[in-house]
Amino acid sequence: MVISTDSTLTEAVVSNLKVSPSKVTLIPNSIRTEDFSVLTGKDRTTWRIVSMGRLEWNKGYDILRDAVVDIAARHPEQEVRWDHIGNGSEFAAVFDVVDRPAGDNLTVRCHRSLDDAAARRLLAQATIFVQPSRYEGSSLTTLEAMASGVCVVATPVGGIPDKIDDGVTGILAASADAGHLSASIERAMTCDVQALGRRAALHVRENFNVGVATRRYLAVYSGLS
Repeated sequence: MVISTDSTLTEAVVSNLKVSPSKVTLIPNSIRTEDFSVLTGKDRTTWRIVSMGRLEWNKGYDILRDAVVDIAARHPEQEVRWDHIGNGSEFAAVFDVVDRPAGDNLTVRCHRSLDDAAARRLLAQATIFVQPSRYEGSSLTTLEAMASGVCVVATPVGGIPDKIDDGVTGILAASADAGHLSASIERAMTCDVQALGRRAALHVRENFNVGVATRRYLAVYSGLS
């Protein structure tokens, strides 16, 4: 028996390990959903975008930067704030936007070091969370944002489409580029983000909680005895 953590990996598992598809069981990576509280009544006067992750090329934060700058430039009447949580080798390449703001309506902050509690508070305050990856594994940060009741906008790579049903539990961009990401962020901002966030939180609790994953692993192991 082989365990795959994302449906997109199953084909690769079958091909690389030369096993029958019937021998592959899907058990998604999971989080402790009880660590995340859902915050309602979010302020909509500012489009508050939050992202979280290592600042590396595959994570696509330069794509998000270009999308945010584009949105702020095309909506000069709208206050736009982007908070990123994380650090990495691409810090200078991504956050040179701080020195070249699109206008007075755009605020950008990179929090290179936050403890878990502070990161979760910032996450819960987001209007939307954006995962702009060029390629990705399971994306636990996406699960954490969804568990916080935040509407997630993400690129359709790796294990992300396993988690986000477009228009139901979040918003999926058509591809990992600034134009499509910008359009998807604008689409999210015209949606009922709180309804999307509530459905996302429920979806994660029911399918991606540690307790759910544990029961699935135990079922697999008991079947091997």
